[in-house]
This record gives sequence, structure tokens and C-alpha cells, in this order.
Amino acid sequence: MQLCHAGRKGATQLGWENTDRPLEDEAKNWPIYSASPIPYFEGVSQVPAELDRVTMDRIREDFVQATERAERAGFDMVELRCAHGYLLASFLSPLTNTRHDEYGGAIENRLRCPLEVRGDARCGRRKSRCRCAFPRPTGKRGESTRPTASRSQRSLPRRAAT
Repeated sequence: MQLCHAGRKGATQLGWENTDRPLEDEAKNWPIYSASPIPYFEGVSQVPAELDRVTMDRIREDFVQATERAERAGFDMVELRCAHGYLLASFLSPLTNTRHDEYGGAIENRLRCPLEVRGDARCGRRKSRCRCAFPRPTGKRGESTRPTASRSQRSLPRRAAT
């Protein structure tokens, strides 16, 4: 299952019509969001709202719920799309992320939102059972916090035989 949020590419025509161009009927547009208020096509696309903390939390919870629905539907793998101008991609590039808070500037900050979404989507409400590869703080400086289980012992998707 692939999950993504359209971000600043939202409210656009279908790919086989006029790719990434705004809907012809402006009354059908919906609010769009991005890391920063930079339109996909300057002077053509609508200007997205810069995500605030409350909206970021809501969208992150939406990803968690979508991941849980995919799991219930029987998918054994979820791909989180962070490319092609979608919402999470807008955080990664300094060209589309001009924020001056903890989500902008240095690459470590620009990675923060996509990594938070990934961590919560992967663990969801199962955090106590989660064995993902995210470091867990131990309070002991220099101690490795990564899981020590081998790949075969971890809960990872397996490729189907071809």
C-alpha cells in the first residue's frame, strides 16, 4: 500500500487531463497545505497554507489511521511517499521549505516531519509492541539503542517467491 498526502499538489486535475494544474472550476478547490506557503506553479497554482503544529498532528494521525486500515485490509507493507512534490517531500527540500522553526533550515530539521510521520505510522497505537529500527532513548550516553535482533527475528515484510 502506498500512502501519501498531496500537499501543495492537491486540488489539481487528473494526470491524464492537465497534470498538476489547478482544477478548472475554482469553486471545487479545497484548502491545501505545505511546509511553506509556496505554490507548485508560481502564479498558477493556489498558495498552500503553511502547516501549523495542530494540523501537522492531525495529518500525522491520519497517516497512523491509514496504516492501521492497510494492516487490517491485509497489506503486509506500507510505502510512505516522500517524493514528487507531495506534502512530505515539501519538507525535505530547502527550495520548498523556508521555515524558521524546528522543521526548517538544516537537513536534520527538514527531515523531522517525515520521520515523525514514519515513526508514528509504523508504530501506531502499538508502540509498546513495536520493534522498529527507531532508536529508543535509554538515558545512558553512548549506549546503542538499536534492536539487536537479526533480520529474520524482526517483524519485517518478506518478498514473495517469484
